[in-house]
Amino acid sequence: MKKILISILMIMSLVVIPVAADEEVPGVARIPRYVCLSCGSTNTYSVPKLVDYENKNVACVHGKQGSDQKLTYTYDVTVTCNDCGKVRKAVWVDVEYNCYGY
Repeated sequence: MKKILISILMIMSLVVIPVAADEEVPGVARIPRYVCLSCGSTNTYSVPKLVDYENKNVACVHGKQGSDQKLTYTYDVTVTCNDCGKVRKAVWVDVEYNCYGY
């Protein structure tokens, strides 16, 4: 019984850890898939860290009048290849618009 309980707890901990990491950073679902520069594999794991956030009003991008809110997120991303184990750093910038113009 003790071995079964330990096995269940180990499986649950493997499932919970990636979910908790995704909730810490805004825009995580949009982070691109990176390619390993050493072996060319797309089987990579990315860990983003938000380093800069900019919020400003810009001219309306979809209409003729008004202004939109432009949110710019800059991330330092640690990319780990699941196939060869190589680790590298990358920078990723995400831009999001909240439209208030018309």
